[in-house]
Amino acid sequence: MDPQSPNPSPTERVIPPTRLGVRAKPLAEAPEPDQAQMPKAGKLYYTIGEVGLLLGVKPTLIRFWETEFPHIRPKTNKKGDRRYRQNDIQAVKLIHHLVKEKGYTLQGARDYINTKQQHTKLDVLNKLKEIRKFMQDLRELLGTPAGD
Repeated sequence: MDPQSPNPSPTERVIPPTRLGVRAKPLAEAPEPDQAQMPKAGKLYYTIGEVGLLLGVKPTLIRFWETEFPHIRPKTNKKGDRRYRQNDIQAVKLIHHLVKEKGYTLQGARDYINTKQQHTKLDVLNKLKEIRKFMQDLRELLGTPAGD
């Protein structure tokens, strides 16, 4: 039955016409980016648009995250265009995962990243201490003098 008819059935919903007499159309979902638009793997530098396509976010969000997170610092050319390297992209992916997928606040994501970096530094220092101890023990076994 036509929703504009004067006697709709009780189960049908009547959609009133707008002021212009045209019914509003539902918004279409965003189309999937086509493979021709996706950036090539193995490049040294990526543009902000390519990074946005990789993550499915707009470049404005990435620019905003640059102001909020000191971990994202892309190089810029003379024109001022941002050029992202792999480590920048990994930082953006981590922030995207924390904020968009896990629901962290910006401060929570910042704290998580800082804590993770501190743990990584401590792990590296402990590993270096173990290696130094091993080298000293090896020197003693071989009987060579320490040439520090």
